[in-house]
Amino acid sequence: MYPFPVISIFIGYAFVILYFGLLNSHLHSGQTFGKQLLKIRVADIHGKDLAVIPSLLRSAILFAPSCLISLSGYFPILLLSELFNLLLACLQILLIYFYIFNRQNRRSLHDFVAGSMVINLQKVDQEQHVPEMWPKHKIFAVLITLVCLGTGISSFNLFDRDNTFEIKEFKDSQPEIVHVNQISEEAIYCMN
Repeated sequence: MYPFPVISIFIGYAFVILYFGLLNSHLHSGQTFGKQLLKIRVADIHGKDLAVIPSLLRSAILFAPSCLISLSGYFPILLLSELFNLLLACLQILLIYFYIFNRQNRRSLHDFVAGSMVINLQKVDQEQHVPEMWPKHKIFAVLITLVCLGTGISSFNLFDRDNTFEIKEFKDSQPEIVHVNQISEEAIYCMN
């Protein structure tokens, strides 16, 4: 698949989604092989096995940032590449934020969308209900998203309009490198 990197990225992402999506669903009692060793399983918020479609959606959201980040290098327009990276970064930050700071139930963004939770099988005799999420987490998540998007959008003006990767600050601090780059571009143009 070396000559077709974009296709190989999507094939790898599909395998990850299928592995985690199918095994975390009712088809395999909500457990991947790692979850079997840890004695935990994925269930819906009522404690029943998760259906296939929500499980696939859960996996697609959870693994999108790590599987699709290299895809941004293949966008022909710099702005699209930067927007794609920005969306993946926001998604990753939200996933980590909810997992770390939502201590009552450890549900993250992918669990909210799929309506799922992870159950500890060693505490089967105890009723495992989904505790309420602290309402301020939603406000913090919106603020984190706005800061992430604001930072990303403000960084777009650092790039030149002719879609080169030269940053204005870099031009000021390293004019000789920019000059060498311009000479090499002119030489390539003359050769064609």
